[in-house]
Amino acid sequence: MKTRGWIAFLSFVVAYIASRIGFAAAGFAYNVFSDPFDLGKLVVDFGVWIVLYALSHAVLVRVFGAESSPGKGA
Repeated sequence: MKTRGWIAFLSFVVAYIASRIGFAAAGFAYNVFSDPFDLGKLVVDFGVWIVLYALSHAVLVRVFGAESSPGKGA
């Protein structure tokens, strides 16, 4: 379980940093807490973050491996 926790944490950090760098490079700025509500920008902001999180999580699981879940294989 320890490995999964670290992989999730590292995936979060990588996704956050990568999304901030990508948004800065693209000139996209949206803060859900201080900017007026805009559904399109909110979807882009969360969508990009979710995709980056999923990609970084998949890569980190592949590189570092993850302990198998109870009930799954050896």
